[in-house]
Amino acid sequence: MRDFRAPFLALALIVILRTAWIADDAAITLRCVLNFLNGFGPTFNVAERVQAFTHPLWFLLISATSSMLGNIFVATFLLSILMSLASLWLLACKVSERALVGVFCVASLLLSRAFVDFAASGLENPLSHVLILGFFLSVSSWEKQPSERSALRSIFLVSLIYLNRPDLALLVLPLCLFVVGRSFRSTPRRTVGIVILGALPVVGWTLFSLFYYGFPFPNTAYAKLGTGIARHEVIVQGLRYLADSLIHDPITLALMTLALFVALKKRESHFSSKIPRLVGIGIVLQLIYVVFVGGDFMSGRFLTAPLVAALFIMGDLGSRSNNLGPAKIAVLFLGIPGIQSTLLSGSSYSDMHIRKSGIANERGYYFQQSSLFRHEKGIFSIRRWELSPMSIREACGGLGFQGMLAGPGVHFVDTCALADPLLAHLPSIPDSNWRIGHFYRSVPDGYEQSLLRDSNLLTDPHLSSYYESIRLIVRGDLFDPKRLREIMKINMGFIPTPDFKSYLQGRNSGVETSPKL
Repeated sequence: MRDFRAPFLALALIVILRTAWIADDAAITLRCVLNFLNGFGPTFNVAERVQAFTHPLWFLLISATSSMLGNIFVATFLLSILMSLASLWLLACKVSERALVGVFCVASLLLSRAFVDFAASGLENPLSHVLILGFFLSVSSWEKQPSERSALRSIFLVSLIYLNRPDLALLVLPLCLFVVGRSFRSTPRRTVGIVILGALPVVGWTLFSLFYYGFPFPNTAYAKLGTGIARHEVIVQGLRYLADSLIHDPITLALMTLALFVALKKRESHFSSKIPRLVGIGIVLQLIYVVFVGGDFMSGRFLTAPLVAALFIMGDLGSRSNNLGPAKIAVLFLGIPGIQSTLLSGSSYSDMHIRKSGIANERGYYFQQSSLFRHEKGIFSIRRWELSPMSIREACGGLGFQGMLAGPGVHFVDTCALADPLLAHLPSIPDSNWRIGHFYRSVPDGYEQSLLRDSNLLTDPHLSSYYESIRLIVRGDLFDPKRLREIMKINMGFIPTPDFKSYLQGRNSGVETSPKL
């Protein structure tokens, strides 16, 4: 049976190798890895402790692998490819008991542009897929034969999923509550202990982040959620994100819709397990979240995890039926129009167009620059990672590769605030044509001089007071009692925020509106 699936997994390897690339956002993480491995700390700019990545688990895994292999790009490509192959193997050989169902799952992912685009992009998607499938399989094993060990393993995997991408906790939340609830009814005290033990990775990292960075969540979260843009505008953009996927990659949402129909509409008596229905509820919650936050500027990036969850449902339920059903076969035909971007994607693949919605084909934009087999000369050649006299550079788009090529001596003022501790806590510049994921901030007067001289030279007195607090947190001595008190005060809302209206009306709104993604 497995031999029947082997050719499709071999085809998957070929497709992943041909489409492997490094996203610019992934390069932001890689610069943090280089700083970390060279003794400058897990941060983007060496002078400030800022968590510029959203995936601490992926960051740590790349760091460990790069340390062993001696090349950060080899490590990133290798991890991405292996993780994507592992998720395909899990779907084909572990989730799907029947070979034909396993082939359907593999074929579905290889026809999904969202999956192919981020199967090997340097971003955390492949590891998320493996962890999610591992969690579903762990719960399936626990449901058949409940034990404290399998319950602990399931909760532990939820912790790892959170550490790899915090917002994916919604996808696995219903199934996690199912495990905890059923366990609690039988052994309340033991269940509390299991939850505490399983949650230790999340607790440990959060405490570390609070102590080291000064904030419990990634800097990127503050930069993207505190923009000042009306929520209804963001939700409309989130609906555009789904519409973009429906137009340019219809098979992805079609697969999710089919899985939800099967999992949520049939009578429970048709199931021998509650798991598919709970996974379906998790998919709905995840899609609601995607719409709520406005989606992303990378087409399909936020849809790969719910897609993998949808195929778990079809792989699990399909293995119990006598055939795949005409609906499932019909869905595969939706992937044929985009086959040039998936199965037949070659070295000339390119798409530099940014749609009116602000959403773009990120792999198409960067593929000629940073793909595995075709890339710009020198893009994967990093000179010795050594400090040079500090200089200041403003950037937003293209921040990742600019940061890697410039070296640790260049301090980047990220005007989209992903890597900047002050700008992340300030509202974005009002703009009716704002682009999701690119929320430009005005650089306060005196900010660059403050960075160059390691002093607070901001001209706005209210903003200066606020910056003084942040400076102490991200630049002060780690164990300074005053710094620790400041961390508590700012996270509890005891630090007065500046007059944002005055800040936005400031004359210095200089931003480098790079067209890069």
